[in-house]
Amino acid sequence: MAGRNIEGMKEACAAAIPILRAWDYVGVLAFDITPKMVVPMTPAGAVPSLISDRLRRLHADGGTRLMPALATAHQIFESLPEKDSIAVRHVVLISDGDCPKDDYEGAVMKLTRSGVTVSTICLAGAQFDPGLLSEIARWGRGRFLFTNDPAKLPHFVANEIRAALGY
Repeated sequence: MAGRNIEGMKEACAAAIPILRAWDYVGVLAFDITPKMVVPMTPAGAVPSLISDRLRRLHADGGTRLMPALATAHQIFESLPEKDSIAVRHVVLISDGDCPKDDYEGAVMKLTRSGVTVSTICLAGAQFDPGLLSEIARWGRGRFLFTNDPAKLPHFVANEIRAALGY
């Protein structure tokens, strides 16, 4: 994600924190060619300053490889010591969908078999594939949203979190 898009994503992550309860876990995984754990999974009450600091340092590198990010998300959820007691396990994936062909269905189904749902937000750029992101959301038993305005990301992410948590 370039310039304006990465700034919209940063704002979306920061805006999501106040919606969560202090004991809800949250993590931020950025991806381009390789996934990078920006904010490790931790209770939301301990995160606001950590997220602000880590997001400030995040920048766009280019490229969109979803497979390593989906595999890393699965590993993260599986490694949580409290994984069996976490009632809602949800991923909000933001991308333009411009990525190489791969077995995304298999990767998303692996997440869903682990009790993780996946929603997607297609942030349209010069190259984008809303079809892929729509399918990922369908396979992930989540919702698909589309925008070409990065300023809408905080609202979209907040709504996805509310929907996932049932409030």
